[in-house]
Formats: sequence, C-alpha cells, structure tokens
Amino acid sequence: MKKILSSLLIFLVTMLSAGTSYAGNNVIYEYDANGNLIRKSAVNVAESGYIPTEKKTFTGKEKVAINAKGVSSANNAKTTVQFWMKWNGNQIEMPFSWANSMYDLYFNDRLFGFNTGNGDLYGTSSDSVVNKWVHVSAIFTNGDTYKNELYINGVRQTLVKIGTASNRNVADSAYFSGWNNDTQYQFHGNIAELKVWNRALNPIEIESEMYKTPAIGSNLIYVY
Repeated sequence: MKKILSSLLIFLVTMLSAGTSYAGNNVIYEYDANGNLIRKSAVNVAESGYIPTEKKTFTGKEKVAINAKGVSSANNAKTTVQFWMKWNGNQIEMPFSWANSMYDLYFNDRLFGFNTGNGDLYGTSSDSVVNKWVHVSAIFTNGDTYKNELYINGVRQTLVKIGTASNRNVADSAYFSGWNNDTQYQFHGNIAELKVWNRALNPIEIESEMYKTPAIGSNLIYVY
C-alpha cells in the first residue's frame, strides 16, 4: 500500500512540475508547478467538430432577404446578430448587411468586422476564420460604430479602425450575402442558424446561445 501511495505521489509531483492544464466551459486553464493559474484561454469550439445540420450555401451570386421587424431605431440602441459561418477566404464581401443603411459585416484586407460604406472597417484579423465553421456574434450600435462588439466563438475580439465610420442604424430588414444597393460584395461560403436580438447580449449569453437551436430568450426577434 505504501509503495502504491509513493508511486502516486511521484506521479502527481511530476505532473505539477511540468505544469498542467484543464479544459472546461470552452476555456483552457493552465497552472504552474505551484498550482497557480498562469493562463486562461478560449477553446476554438468550432474546430472541435461542430457542423450545423442545416446551412445555406453561397457562391457569390445569391442574396437572401431577412425580415428583422422589431429592432430598435433609437439612438445608441443595440442589436445582436449571431450566426455560424464557414467562409472560403474571398475578400471584399459581406456575409450580413442591414437593408438601406450601409451598415454591415465586411471582409477586406484580411480583416473582418463592421463597415458603414465609407471606405472604413472596424474589425479584427480574418486569418483565423478561413475555411472553418466559426460562430459570429456582432453587436451593432445605432449611431456609433465604435461602440460595436464582435465575438468569434464566444471570445470578444480586439478591433482596429481603418478609415472613418459614418453614423448608421440597423433596419427592419437585412440580407445574407451582399447588400441591397447592388449585386457586389456577395458571399462565398456557408451560413447557418442566424439569430437577431433587439438588445446587446452579455458575454455569458453569447456563449450559451452558440448551441441552442432553436433559441429561447427574451428580445429574440428572428431565427433562421
């Protein structure tokens, strides 16, 4: 018995001296040899094998209109848009846009983020979202693009400014792939499980909603 306990103790000491890590709730916790938390990082849940059972495929020629009645037009009101996306890497295209407002999500110059049709982009690197399923949560703010928030796989992104954004509002209709002005910027890839909320979801809600289908919650106004 003493020999077994001694062996177990040696095993545990060896693990701690090398450092350990544990995963839970889409987060990896890493500890040093003294058991102190040294790093906490998000797990890329989309790379864990999740693939939506139903999806819409876009080849750069399609556009799908969305009824978003119920969003707020009030100044500084916030709207959350969530969807799963698999993008093939083409630049200068929009997976989502609000109709008649030039307020959209945009890929350009290896960045992905918010655009207001003014040669601007408020976004993050798109390198990590090419050719894989990722979950997008975008919080649009009426009248102030720089109050917007973007989450990829439940993790809030640090956004950089390119150009100067115009003041834009959300609208009661929207589009998958491109915008309503013309046939430019249409998307190449797949989109699934769109949800639109007429408020800003908090980080806990954003993560919990990733796998809820159909979504259930207050202020949910659209599910695709």
